This record gives sequence, structure tokens and C-alpha cells, in this order.
Amino acid sequence: LHITKGVHLVTEDLFIPRRFSLVIEEGACLKFAKDTVMISEGAIIAKGTAENPITFTSADESWGGALITNAKKRSKLEHLHFSNAVGIGPSLQNQGIERFGWMLTGALTFHECDVDILNCKFSGLRSEDALNLISSDFRMLGCFFSDVSSDALDGDFVKGLIKDCRFEQIGGDAIDVSGSEVSIEEVRIQSVFDKGLSAGEGSSVIISNSSFQHVSYAIASKD
Repeated sequence: LHITKGVHLVTEDLFIPRRFSLVIEEGACLKFAKDTVMISEGAIIAKGTAENPITFTSADESWGGALITNAKKRSKLEHLHFSNAVGIGPSLQNQGIERFGWMLTGALTFHECDVDILNCKFSGLRSEDALNLISSDFRMLGCFFSDVSSDALDGDFVKGLIKDCRFEQIGGDAIDVSGSEVSIEEVRIQSVFDKGLSAGEGSSVIISNSSFQHVSYAIASKD
């Protein structure tokens, strides 16, 4: 399935069934209505460029967010700008949308889906986690997180690399991993209300050539 360049208003939930992949052309802008979400059981291939990024944002003040789950092929996000999502489940996040009792803490969630996230921007996110990776293999290179109300990146039972990324104006933790194996290289973290890096539940983290400024706690090992 393909989404072409240009502005697209999404007025109902966008669902991609299994056995399909979604390819999004550079310059495509998806504006989601307030109570909508995107759910995909197939890989997402979003190849924007620096000159023509791909945008996921709200048509009004906010939208629910996106879940990619159980995709068999590896997803790739490149030069994607992801903003103004609030998550699902108002009992957990104040602005989260109500959806039949669902609880989805990530504005963007990859669940049992391997993914490369390259040169992407995440901003204006009011969910419990801006990006939630669960039981996945991942690479995240050259990404920027800013204006996030709680945690920026939450990795649960993941294995991967975070390199050359920046985290600024984060209301919770910049990076929070549980039961994971993660390498962190050349990362800059500043203006973080809670922890720059939080590792626990049997996680193994190798960190090098990185900086922490204006954080409550730079690194916490919860085990």
C-alpha cells in the first residue's frame, strides 16, 4: 500500500492489515483527526529526505498515536517528523484518548517489530512515552526528541543501538530500558526533569562518548 506525497487528512482510524506493508513517499503529510489512531500489522517504510520529510501530526490540537505490531518484515523510518500525539488511555495519561479500555503508553509504539529509525524528530508529545519499543530489534541514528511531557524513549525487552541522538526538554526520563541490551554512542542529553538514562530489570547497557547536562540524575541503575 502506498501513500503519495502531499497533505492527507485522516478522519478515521488508519488500519494496515497483516500481509501488507505501507510505503510512504517523501513529502507526505498525514494530519490525524482528534480521536484517530494508526494501527499496522505490517511493516512501515517511510523514506523521507531532509528536504522533503514525512510528517505525522494532528489536524487539530492532538491525536491518539500509532501502533505497529507483529510485522514480519523490518520497518524503516527516515526523516519522519512525529508530533502532537497523546496516547490511548486517559487513566494513565491525562490527555490520552478513550478507546474501549485500551492502554497504549507510547505516542509511537513498535511491538514485536524490528525497526530502523533514522534522522527522525519527535516533538510536542503528551503520552507516557514518546517512543515505546517492545520485544524488538532496533537501530536509532541521528534522531531528535524535544518538548516531551514524560519519557522520551522507553525500551522493554529490546536489543539495539542508539547513536548520534539528542534529547532536550524532556519531562521524565530521556532513555528508560528494561530487560534490554542496548549500546548508546555519541548521545547528548540535556534539560531532563528526571533521569538521563534509566536501566533496570536485568538490562545491559554500554554507553560511550555521550554527555548529560541539566538533568536530575544522569544515570540510574535500578538493579
